[in-house]
Amino acid sequence: MTQLLGVHLVGFAGSALIVTGVMMRTVAWLRAFALAGSLTFVAYGVLLGAWPIVLTNVITTSLHGYHLRTHIAARLRLALKRHATDVTVPGHSDIWNSGVH
Repeated sequence: MTQLLGVHLVGFAGSALIVTGVMMRTVAWLRAFALAGSLTFVAYGVLLGAWPIVLTNVITTSLHGYHLRTHIAARLRLALKRHATDVTVPGHSDIWNSGVH
């Protein structure tokens, strides 16, 4: 009984992470919390031996991870591009398109 309570606490933690993520105002935080919640539900499913829960959450973890990574990469590219326009390099007006690698 005590062991099952511990397993259910893992499930409640996953639920709390997902609900918290839905309350986030930015996509990155929503994805981060949903990713953590999905990973927690993978562990929960394994502990219960509930393979449909595991499979569903492995898929959603992969999707959230992919979208979070592409979102962060796009924001990083934008930040670097903005920073590049603020930097003056003698002889290069545009360091991104100068052909220097």
